[in-house]
Amino acid sequence: MLNKLSFKKPLLLILIPLLFLIVVFLLLISRYLNITLCLSKVIFGLPCPGCGMTRAWYAIIIHHSLKEALFYHPLFLLPLVIVLILFLKNFSSTFQKLYSNNILWVSLLVVTIIVYIIRMFIYFPYNEPLNYFNESLLMKAYGLFKLIFSL
Repeated sequence: MLNKLSFKKPLLLILIPLLFLIVVFLLLISRYLNITLCLSKVIFGLPCPGCGMTRAWYAIIIHHSLKEALFYHPLFLLPLVIVLILFLKNFSSTFQKLYSNNILWVSLLVVTIIVYIIRMFIYFPYNEPLNYFNESLLMKAYGLFKLIFSL
């Protein structure tokens, strides 16, 4: 057990900063190129329950604005909490208990769905980040289908 922990700690100390740098890089690139990282928007044109989290993290990291971050997604800290639980479950009994708590995971899922529904009623389809993406693959396929069968 000691060997297992002694191996994982240095790996964890490398993975967490690396993951942080990757996330920051993706945030900066997506903002610079003005592209969405949301596969739901790219494919279907519809925002997913996580839409706005990228902008929320950007607001925190770049603008240092909690108010702006909470506007873009009130649950933007949730992925960080989940990642911490997943990474630290083998190092702390508290995190192991959190990881094993099914009520916690179901509660997080229910809260995420409720927040998504409320945000969709308030913002969809005209307000960022919950707007409809007209350039989605589904809309392009529909346009192609219309073009082919209208001839």
